Amino acid sequence: MEDAGDMNSAANGAAKASIEKNGTVDDNVRSWGADALSQFRSSSWEDVVYTCTKILDIPGQSETNYDVLFQMGYASMRLGDYGIALEHFMRAHRIDSRRVALRLAICDLRMMIAMRPFRKRSVERGARG
Repeated sequence: MEDAGDMNSAANGAAKASIEKNGTVDDNVRSWGADALSQFRSSSWEDVVYTCTKILDIPGQSETNYDVLFQMGYASMRLGDYGIALEHFMRAHRIDSRRVALRLAICDLRMMIAMRPFRKRSVERGARG
C-alpha cells in the first residue's frame, strides 16, 4: 500500500496536470465527482480517497463540496484512518449539519474509535490461545 503522503502528492500533481490539459475546473470536478460516487458505491475505498483528494486539491472545493467531503470521510473511516475521517466529517458538518447520513456516519466513527481498544485486546487473547 502506498504512503498517504505519496498518494496525496501524486493526486495533487495529476489534478493540476489534468486541469491544464483537459479544460475547466467545473468539468473536472463533475467528472471526478462521478468517478468518486461510482467508486463509493462499489466500496473501492482507496480509489475514493485518491479521487476525492484530486477534487479537494482544487481551490474552494474543500470549503464547499459536501458530497466529496462526506465520501472522503467515509472512505477514510472504512480504511481505518479515523483522524482523517473525523476531519472530513467535521468539514462536511460545517457545510450542512442536517444530513442524516452524516450524523449516522459520525456515530459509526465514534463506535469504531471506542471499539478499537476492545478489538486489540480480543486479538491479543486469540493469539495467546
